[in-house]
Amino acid sequence: MRKLKLKELNSGYEVSKKKSGGISKKGRAAIIVISALVIAFTATYIASAVGVLPLEAVSAKMFGGTKNFRLSLDSDSVVNIKNIGDGLLVLTDKSATLYGSDGKEIYTAVHSFSKPAVSVNGKKAAVFDRNGKGFILLNDKKQVLTGEADGVILAMCYGRNGSFAISSRGESSTSTLTVYNSRSDVIFKWNCAYENITSIALSDTGKSAGAALFGVKDGEYYTTVRYFDFDYSEPLSSATKSGAAPLGVAFTSRGGLTLFSDTGVYGLKKNSEEFECIDEFYNPEFNSFSVNSDGVYQVTLANHGSTNSFCIKLYDKNGAKKAEIPVTKELKSVSLGDKYIFALAENEIMVYNFKGAEVGKVSVTGKLYSIYPNDKYIYIYSLDKITKAYSYGDSSVTVG
Repeated sequence: MRKLKLKELNSGYEVSKKKSGGISKKGRAAIIVISALVIAFTATYIASAVGVLPLEAVSAKMFGGTKNFRLSLDSDSVVNIKNIGDGLLVLTDKSATLYGSDGKEIYTAVHSFSKPAVSVNGKKAAVFDRNGKGFILLNDKKQVLTGEADGVILAMCYGRNGSFAISSRGESSTSTLTVYNSRSDVIFKWNCAYENITSIALSDTGKSAGAALFGVKDGEYYTTVRYFDFDYSEPLSSATKSGAAPLGVAFTSRGGLTLFSDTGVYGLKKNSEEFECIDEFYNPEFNSFSVNSDGVYQVTLANHGSTNSFCIKLYDKNGAKKAEIPVTKELKSVSLGDKYIFALAENEIMVYNFKGAEVGKVSVTGKLYSIYPNDKYIYIYSLDKITKAYSYGDSSVTVG
């Protein structure tokens, strides 16, 4: 009878079926090891299927991490770093370079901006000059467009359907909102007499926009949010919050707007003249907020007088609270992916799902400055280098 041989990868075990029909001790040991691997893989796969662990984590959990990924940078020239899809956009004082998840350069867009800035929307980004008129539109594959605004740029937004909006200094007004379609034709323009337009959001259809305006009157500053439908020359909705500074504005899935400010989070429905209070910050101190590509957002509060007591609040795209996560460590930043929340402490990155449960932890050896996570990888920025770790499970990484 032909002998059957079974070899385990990287082990040196070899199993042969003997004439007597029995299996050797080495053979039994190999079968036990292989069976354990099969059981572990099956358990991991089932965990993925029921939502405990993402499917893409299976191979990472079974077969190791992100070896040999290390990206070297000149930290003195780095202005900003942003996630675009699975890649990483590095904006410097002279260029914007997109790197893939393998660390290889996808493209570089050279600029001559004196004060470069970047706005990201999913897999699209707008790089622009806050001290000039120039801008560049990018996506996760290529440089799409270069152009110039009519005035000095205050803010930009690159919409999912290819349209884009620019807020700039006006000639006969304080600021001007100009919206272009994907062919760069102007489809909407609105002049703001007294306030600066500091933040813009475009709807997924490209047929409407939201804008946050910042102004000062009688010694008191305020924020106004306006809702624009491009079929009308004037805003359909407008509401003002005194004593609040705008941090960002975003669309909800129901077509309304969400204002993020230093005093709270507020909703504005279409055809409404009043804010709906989603959350206000009283005793706690505001720390940060972030919005993912689905419109889900988090707000992090540092409890007043404490450096190691924080609360992460997660809301769905319509402003309903999904989770509240107390953290008894000093947090440097909190970031949001499409499935996970990433909290950066001194030498540790904690990963939570949208139910508030901790699903991963990365221990970091060395000095880290910031993190740029997505649901597959965490890009860790240290002095002159970017290192990559997996976003799920427990792991450790050395930086610097």
